[in-house]
Amino acid sequence: MLNYNTAMNSPNIGKRCVAIDEEYQRMKKSNVFTLFTRVKKKDVNGQLILDTTWAMKRKANGTQRARMVANGFQQEAGNHYDPYNFSSPAANEVTYRCVLVFMIIFDLVGNVIDISGAFLLGEFDATEKIYISVPIDFEKYYDTNDVLLLNRTLYGLKQSAKPFYRQLILYRARA
Repeated sequence: MLNYNTAMNSPNIGKRCVAIDEEYQRMKKSNVFTLFTRVKKKDVNGQLILDTTWAMKRKANGTQRARMVANGFQQEAGNHYDPYNFSSPAANEVTYRCVLVFMIIFDLVGNVIDISGAFLLGEFDATEKIYISVPIDFEKYYDTNDVLLLNRTLYGLKQSAKPFYRQLILYRARA
């Protein structure tokens, strides 16, 4: 993973700019944020504005990937997330091995899926209000006094995994 400055000083700057634009279009399509104009420099309605950064990677097939990441370490427990309710179920290596053994024993077929922009699909509760600053390279779309109110989860936030998991379960239940 490369940070923004390192990535933009590399020879693949054109491909990385395209990857950033693709991420922006994916976020607009998913309605990830709402534009909000701030009055104070530090906060909006008493809420701290989180900074963002870019995580960039060159994939094995040569394409570039860019993900906007919120600086989750700036979040305050009780203010930005419920410290007792932000985890998501996860499986460890033993669980995967057990599932594979059962698949072999009972001659089952499994599928693997890859969801592009997975955390952009999770929805916050109506009570959660998280503001982020306009990220580097999005200044061409927004004014300097603008901030973004998150409608959906974003990479880097402490509570992003649980709303995405909830959306995944709801989608599976509808199918």
